[in-house]
Amino acid sequence: MRRSLWLRRWGKLAYVFATLIALPGARPRRLVWRTDEGGGGDRPVFHLSACNGPTFGGGLSPCPDATLNSGRLHVARGCNLSKVEVIRQMPRLMRGTRLDHPEILSFSCRSLELSGTDVRVETDGEVGGGLPARLSVRPGKMVVRVPRSTTARSSEP
Repeated sequence: MRRSLWLRRWGKLAYVFATLIALPGARPRRLVWRTDEGGGGDRPVFHLSACNGPTFGGGLSPCPDATLNSGRLHVARGCNLSKVEVIRQMPRLMRGTRLDHPEILSFSCRSLELSGTDVRVETDGEVGGGLPARLSVRPGKMVVRVPRSTTARSSEP
C-alpha cells in the first residue's frame, strides 16, 4: 500500500481496505520453493510471506511465532484459497493468531529459494525485484539496501 491519506486516517485498517480493493484481481501464481532444510514444493500460490519478525504492514501477523533474533525465516504460504476464505482469515491476521486453513502451510527455515514467473518480491512493502530470489536471515545482523544517488549530497553547510 502506498503512503496515503488512508494510512493517516485509518491506521491498521488501511491495509485491510487495500487488500479488499486488490483482492478481485488477485490470482494464484506458480511458485517453486526450497528450504535449506530440504523442504519445498511446486504449486500455484495465492500468497507467501517470509517474516523475520512477528508483524508488518500496520501490525498484520501472518507468522506470529517469528522473532527478530532467532536467525530463522517464518513462512506462511497459502495455495488454493478462495477470495472469501482470504477475507475469513483477515481477523486472525490482524489479531496475530495462527492462520487456520488446510491450504495455509506455516514453517520456518534459515533460507528460502523461490522461483517462478510473473511474481513480484516485496521487502517491507517495497518491490525488491522478481524471481528467482534467495531469502535468508542472520541473527544479530541487518543489511540495508539503499539505491545509489545520482548526485552526491553533503550534510555540511
